[in-house]
Amino acid sequence: AIKALLWDLLAKSEGERLFWGFQGDTSTIGWNEMFTVAETNKMNRDIKKSHIITEAVIPTGWFEDQTHKLGVEWAKDFEGRTTRVNTLDPKYFHHGGQMFLFKGSLYLLALKEEIVIEIRNSEIQKMILSIFEFMQDNSRVIDANELLRTLIAEGEKENQPKA
Repeated sequence: AIKALLWDLLAKSEGERLFWGFQGDTSTIGWNEMFTVAETNKMNRDIKKSHIITEAVIPTGWFEDQTHKLGVEWAKDFEGRTTRVNTLDPKYFHHGGQMFLFKGSLYLLALKEEIVIEIRNSEIQKMILSIFEFMQDNSRVIDANELLRTLIAEGEKENQPKA
């Protein structure tokens, strides 16, 4: 049911802005237990195809970690997906939750517990958006696409046959 909800949410959000707080330690959020790498890659391609404008706040080193875990193909499908990425010290991400905030709704996810909370109240949405903006204003902006292109090139170089 959670998979269906997320696929439906993304399908209905073409051209919208997504504030994506990939909150939580990648080992505790349960994403890679719920979604295969192929499903995650398809979701990343769908987000790009739907022109969803994505802003993210993630732990420093997240792209390197995910590329190592999920591979160069994951990095290729993710590259070009985000418009703004801010990174914070990983100490702020020791939990298993995530946040997806669209124009009309806020979703808090705890995939290991199979819980999704949808909040449509505009005042709570504004409050969470203010917290997200505070995190953006007080963190490091990175060029995620350039970083991913570097990780892809390094990964492809490592996979070249040795002469």
